[in-house]
Parts: sequence; C-alpha cells; structure tokens
Amino acid sequence: AVVRRGFLDTYQKEDKLYLAVPPDRLGKEFLMEMKIARGIGTAGLFGGTMLSLFEANVVAVERHGEQLFLVQRPHRFGARNNAPAAKAVDLTFGSSVLEVARIESFREDSAVVVDAANWFISDLSGIGQAVRMAVSTVPGRPGAANFDRTRSYLESVKAFPQNVNIRTKLTFRPAEPAGFNAVPDGRFIPISIHYTLAALPAVAMAPRHGDDRVGNFWTVHKDFSQEDSTTFLRFVNRWRLERGEPAGDKWRPKQPITYYIDPNVPMQYRAAMKAGVEAWNPAFEAAGWVGAIRALDLPADADPEDIRYATLRWNVSDEPGYGAIGPSTVDPRTGEILDADILFESTFFGGFRNGWRN
Repeated sequence: AVVRRGFLDTYQKEDKLYLAVPPDRLGKEFLMEMKIARGIGTAGLFGGTMLSLFEANVVAVERHGEQLFLVQRPHRFGARNNAPAAKAVDLTFGSSVLEVARIESFREDSAVVVDAANWFISDLSGIGQAVRMAVSTVPGRPGAANFDRTRSYLESVKAFPQNVNIRTKLTFRPAEPAGFNAVPDGRFIPISIHYTLAALPAVAMAPRHGDDRVGNFWTVHKDFSQEDSTTFLRFVNRWRLERGEPAGDKWRPKQPITYYIDPNVPMQYRAAMKAGVEAWNPAFEAAGWVGAIRALDLPADADPEDIRYATLRWNVSDEPGYGAIGPSTVDPRTGEILDADILFESTFFGGFRNGWRN
C-alpha cells in the first residue's frame, strides 16, 4: 500500500483507502471542510467554492461494536457554566451519523483500521442537491440526478501533521441529459470534491463578542447557562493576531495574516493583487500592528483547497455566476478565521477592460 503519515495515517491500495484511528483519537472532535475542487463552469457549480460556508463541520470518529462511525456534532448549543443545564443540552441535541465502516484490522499500536473510501466517494458533501437544482427545469424545485458510484473514484490523498486532504471525482447522472455547454456529455456530470480533515487549534483563540454598533460576520451559539435576557453568544469572525516582537510603540504579530496568490492567476494581475492585500496594513498600523497582513505566492507543493492556505484564485466559466466572491471558514468554537479563498471571475476583469477601452 501507499502509506501516508499525518493527522490520520492513510494506506491506499487499489480502490481502498484505509484510515488508521488511534485509540486516543476516537471520539475526539476535529474539523471537516469541503470545497468544489473542479466544477462545470455554470449553474452555480464553480471550482474553488466552499460548501461549508463560514463554519467548518465539527466531526468525530466513534467506535460502536465492530464499526466506526463518522458523526457530526451539534456544536452550536451548550451550557458552559451550569452543569445541570449541560446535562439538559446533552439530552436534547444529538450527533448526526454521516458515514459508517466495518473495522478491518488493528495496528500494532491498537489503532483501528477501516476502509473509508466509500465515505468520500459518495455524496457526503451534499453537492448532489446543488446538482439537482442545476438540472432543474422548474424554477425553485430540484430536478432528478443520481450519484453514480461506478463512475466515481479517488483522485488524490495528501497527509500532513495537522490535516489530511482527500480529493474525489464524482459523477452524477441526470434523468435527462443536461444541456450544459461546459459538460462534454450531458448524461454524466463531473464534480470533484476536496475534503480537509483538520485538527482544531490546540489553544482556542479568545473570542471577541459582537456589538450591534459594528457590522461583522458572527459565529452564533446558544448558551443555556446564560442568565441574561438572551441565550445567544455572538462571536466576531476574525483572524488571530498575537503580539510577537515590539516595533517602537507597535507590535509585530507572531504570525501575520497571509494570503497566497494561486498560480492560476494571470501574471499581469499578481502584483496588483498582492498590493491590494497589503494595502490593509495602514489600517492595522492605526490599531497598533506592523506587518500584520501580507501576500505571497502559493508554494509549488501546496493545495489551494488546503485549509492552511488562504488564497486569491482565478476562475473562468461558461456562464459566470459572480464577479468575485470571498467566503471563509472559522473555528466554530471561537469565530477564529482559519481559511478564506477569494475567487475572481475572468469575465469580471474583461468587463472592466472593455469599459475602460470604450
């Protein structure tokens, strides 16, 4: 087998993808982020699009009997400061079972081994609903399109110390051939999905509570131990900036906010995109930071879909669905932004160029 050591060790052999889950990892929560790695350039199915907008899914692997279950936890509810209320929360909100696999073996270190290929070569991401809406002939109502397992397969697997990246090629078969110019054969709609399984930050960032006087994106929880007039906790979605070395009366961050320019961005725009990112530095300097944000070229061995890399990416399409979009993924416990991928549609730039020429 092809062995990859990382956040979860994987063993790939033929059409099998074995995951090894150590005993101390069973039941421990981690993040699962999903993106369209390659779309069809129309009908809202665009490569690079995040599927779990703003909050990554909080999942865990549990053992029950001779099977492992991939479950999604209900992370939006809690009772931090009241033990009886916490028991009531546990009584009320349960985990959703996403996938299941039979235990195949045990490693010498007692890690549980399962074949998880079918977890990812599936409609785990829920992209099938978007495909059904894309092929619909009645506005607002989904059409018919089924996932075709026989025409779907693993494209790649990469393992790193804090995350595992899995990419799959999926095929959906509509009830009637789809009339998309961008799809070679309308009977078989191809969509590639990128999964990142990642460890939660070891030290959770201190959250900043939202304030109605300032507009922000929020991560919202219900805390049933709250004795105020509301059970809601609203955390501002923000990057983690921590003080590093002093710079006069300001501070340099331990880790700057970093955006990477995808190699698919045309050369003539890269310098301007970097300048646009770093143009935010004067605002950070007014808040007491030096070199808080920067833009770099994406490393050659990096995946732009990888949760560790916030990116600016180029996109082309047959029928544009946007000019530019910029969703992000946050740690649902605190609102810390972990990833952000900004997509620029080529037609958007073409329109500006033509407007200037005219």
